[in-house]
Amino acid sequence: MDDEQTITELRRAADAAVRDHHLEPGVAAAVWSATHAPRRRPVHRWAIAGGVVAAAAVAAAVAVWGGSDGHSSPPASGSACDGNVTTAALPGWAQAGFSPDGLHTPHVVGAHGDIIAALFVDLRVHQPVGTYNKVLWIARDGFGPLHIRAQLEGTSRTVTTDLPDAGPSYVDMPAAGCWLMDLTWSGQHDTLALRYSP
Repeated sequence: MDDEQTITELRRAADAAVRDHHLEPGVAAAVWSATHAPRRRPVHRWAIAGGVVAAAAVAAAVAVWGGSDGHSSPPASGSACDGNVTTAALPGWAQAGFSPDGLHTPHVVGAHGDIIAALFVDLRVHQPVGTYNKVLWIARDGFGPLHIRAQLEGTSRTVTTDLPDAGPSYVDMPAAGCWLMDLTWSGQHDTLALRYSP
């Protein structure tokens, strides 16, 4: 088995460990960093061993939590999704429930800074069985029902969906690409873009 196959198996192991559970974000972030980060040089055996340890940590630390899961898709040039996923610390108002401050948790901040989409799995149109497009919506103010109007970038194709709360959710899109999302909740409004792989 070559290095890329090993990494693929590590990702599957991590997904299996959190299947049908909620994962404490700090643990999810550790696995995301170890197994989903882009490789710019050959993967060394010590890096693979680190991924195995991280996957084992997931299996040992699964806990009930109102959270979600993650994302790392390479952006296409000229897209609204270019470089919009960050792993910097979350803003102070969004750190509740994260350990210690959401650092390394992949997330996208709304254009007005009023909502954040925290991502803990790669968003995909066709997820493997037992894996879901989980997004944790963290709103600065209000947690009422969330209305999403999404438009596939570069097309007139739109999708609308209503979630019962601006919190943890499954958010599926019907096609791969960068989806421009117009979000309204509790009298609030913001926009952001999320990329979905095939």
